[in-house]
Parts: sequence; C-alpha cells; structure tokens
Amino acid sequence: MDDVSILRELENLADELGLDIRYESIESYGGLCRVGDKRCLILNKSSSLTEVVGVVSQALSRFPLEDIFINPHVRELLQERADQSLLKTL
Repeated sequence: MDDVSILRELENLADELGLDIRYESIESYGGLCRVGDKRCLILNKSSSLTEVVGVVSQALSRFPLEDIFINPHVRELLQERADQSLLKTL
C-alpha cells in the first residue's frame, strides 16, 4: 500500500473520530491539539508525505480503535506506532 493510499485511509479514520485535519505553516511536524471544544490534527504543509503519514498515524494510534473497521495494513501501522509510544514511556 503506498503512502497516498495510507494517508487517505488515515484521513478518513480521523474524520470518523471527529478530528479536523489542518495543514498549516508551522515550524514543527505538527500533532494533536484542541481548539475550543474541537480536537484537531495540525500538520506542517511543507512536510513530506512520509512525514505526514508518520505524524497522523502516531496521533491516531492514541485513540481506542478496536471497534472501528480499519484496513489491515493501516491497522498494523497504527499498532506499530502505539507500540513505539509505549516503549518510549518505559
């Protein structure tokens, strides 16, 4: 599965979770934030596709996804990101 297809799946998942995705001119890669009562995922519009996939998958891996159908390849990517986050906290 190529990065364009993965990003499309991740964007659909974010929408299903009620997250707005915004591409902005920022100095970091981006991440989750809250604007008022709305959760957002802010991404650097200058980031490469690979970097965007990494940031989005990292952010979405924090959500409970067990009851949502996700493409198996994308689910595996999200699980890898969740595992990496867990290892960083140990």
